[in-house]
Amino acid sequence: MFGEIGGWFFKSIGGILPDADQPGFKHILLKPSFPSTLDQSEVTHKSPYGSITSKWTKNKRTINYEVAVPPNSTATFYPPANIKEQTNIQLSAGKHKLVLTLL
Repeated sequence: MFGEIGGWFFKSIGGILPDADQPGFKHILLKPSFPSTLDQSEVTHKSPYGSITSKWTKNKRTINYEVAVPPNSTATFYPPANIKEQTNIQLSAGKHKLVLTLL
């Protein structure tokens, strides 16, 4: 799916992961990390359904997280441990903006 170094950006920082129960990115698992030493990230993966984008910027204790879910796909966002809001969020196809609070 990804090369080793590039895969780290997609799977860790961007958090774009396939769902083994719905192969081919029909359903996307979004598990990004927001390291304290990084202020922004943007990764895009071209899936069979279209482009998946996971983009975030940090402003003090706030993360502005933008996601693009391709047509005919869905996604679940799993917040990392350093985020105040710990509720998983179901996302339909389209563009989404989440404002998250760092602990």
